[in-house]
Amino acid sequence: MHGFILYDDMERALINSRPFQRLRRIKQLATTYLLYPGAVHTRFEHSLGVMDLATRIFDLLVLKHRAELEVALGLSDRADTKRLRRILRLAALLHDIGHAPFSHGPESLLPGGHEQMTKRLIEEGEIQQLVEDGFYQAGIKVKDILPVAIGPKESQKAGLELSAQSQFLTEIITGTFGADRIDYLLRDSLHTGVKYGQFDADRFIHTLAFIAHPETGDPMVALEKGGVHAAEGLLLARYFMFQQVYFHKVRRIYDHHLTQFVTELLEGKGFPVTDLNAYLLWDDALVEHELVEWGSAGRSRVARDILARNHYRVAYEVPLAELDEDLADWIGPIAKQLQREFGEDVWVDYDYKPFAPARELGMPVVDGKKRTSWEQESRLLKTLPPLGFARVYARNDKPLRKAVESRARELVGSSVKQSA
Repeated sequence: MHGFILYDDMERALINSRPFQRLRRIKQLATTYLLYPGAVHTRFEHSLGVMDLATRIFDLLVLKHRAELEVALGLSDRADTKRLRRILRLAALLHDIGHAPFSHGPESLLPGGHEQMTKRLIEEGEIQQLVEDGFYQAGIKVKDILPVAIGPKESQKAGLELSAQSQFLTEIITGTFGADRIDYLLRDSLHTGVKYGQFDADRFIHTLAFIAHPETGDPMVALEKGGVHAAEGLLLARYFMFQQVYFHKVRRIYDHHLTQFVTELLEGKGFPVTDLNAYLLWDDALVEHELVEWGSAGRSRVARDILARNHYRVAYEVPLAELDEDLADWIGPIAKQLQREFGEDVWVDYDYKPFAPARELGMPVVDGKKRTSWEQESRLLKTLPPLGFARVYARNDKPLRKAVESRARELVGSSVKQSA
């Protein structure tokens, strides 16, 4: 997808490490392959792609804004710039190594989420040794990579210092228009065959720019005005991929069933996060092997149902017109009531998110010396509705589904009337 991806001997050592090679056995889109057969791509190739894209973005920004960047980032010479580029590449390469089997599918069983496991795998064991031994001459330590790899929010939770340099680098990787998002949209679109995920990534990357924050002087990634349409293409691609893939009703229920099975497999204890060697044994292959064993032997109803594609079906879906930002407040009690009445035979799934969260609107748009905002320059943001859904699933039994549908419709209707 990106053509040749180049790396040096030290980066090769990290790629060949056990934690990174494990990513070959972690699917990017969990159980989506049960719906889109081609979606068997992994975190391994995604991580290589993010490293390559992040490097391209960094190199272009340096090419266009070297003098301003050196001042804003406190770089004294070309060696400092080279070191920063190296940190970016390592962080991009390692940013996903903590993922549980099937990525986000059963992540609720991973205490602290995959970012905190990524942190542990970088600062302990084989990765830590490779970084400290291989990059010490370049003045790079694990503490330089960590905040860039796990991002601002998780760094704050972990008490890590996020310098202006780290903030700038992590924005290139995980920001609104970062390398991570660019890669997963293009890659997921390619492997699922959903063309809506395509956009002009080359045009977009070449219109990224750098500015200094008007008050703090800290470096910020900006967008040239000529790149607004390319950026809109990226946001539209993300919007449609959520509708067609990430929020798909069948994909969501299979992820739920998988989480149910892994919970059984772990005996309700969660993944073994205290022992890194034990954790690294957990991958898709292990889970799939146990799924077949347990399902074939009749040890697990949910495993048997997954193998037979006897997943729960949607009994009722809340109309889009009734979804709002308070969805969680009123659908949560309904979910509990349905579970009290129907037990494990029902599952309520819901999500609601604005098309572009407030933090994403803050990306500056530059036109020569003139500076505006992304929100001011794009009419698209004012016309596309938020992304959301609320679905009530029921066990694959027609009379049960009818009963669940009737009760769900009654509860939702009553709730909507009360809030009107």
